[in-house]
Amino acid sequence: VAAIDGSAVPAITPREPKSLIVVDEIGKMECFSPLFQAALVMALDSENPVIGSIALKGGPFIEKIKRRKDVSLIEITVKNRDELVPVLSESHPI
Repeated sequence: VAAIDGSAVPAITPREPKSLIVVDEIGKMECFSPLFQAALVMALDSENPVIGSIALKGGPFIEKIKRRKDVSLIEITVKNRDELVPVLSESHPI
């Protein structure tokens, strides 16, 4: 948790308006950090675009993030992964 608080939390804290925030996993371990949870909600509430990966299954925090009206979930598979970059770039310009 200390490593998450020390590295992940500053990395997902919005610094500049509309700059892209990348979250390289919202999973079980990240949910043990109240600071991470608060930082993620702040990032999602900001005007910054956020792209990240989230666990398929998880506790209440993960499910709450998945239910947000401003969150789009796209399952990445071996078959669709190469096609997603242009699709995401067109539908969500940065």
